[in-house]
Amino acid sequence: MLCLDSDFMIALLRGDKEAITKAEQLEEEPREIVSTAVNALELFVGIVAIDGISGTRVKKTRDFLENLTILNLDLSSAERSAYILNSLEKLGLSIGLKDSLIAGIALEHKADILTRNTKHFERVSGLKVETW
Repeated sequence: MLCLDSDFMIALLRGDKEAITKAEQLEEEPREIVSTAVNALELFVGIVAIDGISGTRVKKTRDFLENLTILNLDLSSAERSAYILNSLEKLGLSIGLKDSLIAGIALEHKADILTRNTKHFERVSGLKVETW
């Protein structure tokens, strides 16, 4: 299972050639492609700030996300996210609440993460990070 991070989805929705090439490669793989509700939130926050709630980019993003399995924050992933957040903060390596939630959800579902934000996600023990 591969979890798409917000930066990849933003690049893909903007038509970035490298992201499109990676998406085409992923279509050939047997892994399930997913994302998280936190990533969806990040996408919508950026778009709604620009277009409001009824812009064409909102619809395009919703249509894109509806074709993915969206992993939600449940009790077990919330617990794992809290552990990640607190452990990294104690080490002075905080990745913030949203990335801790994304990492916790991905780990709980045994998903790797596709991102260019390797600086944050590589700090999370057990999380396999891919980039494009």
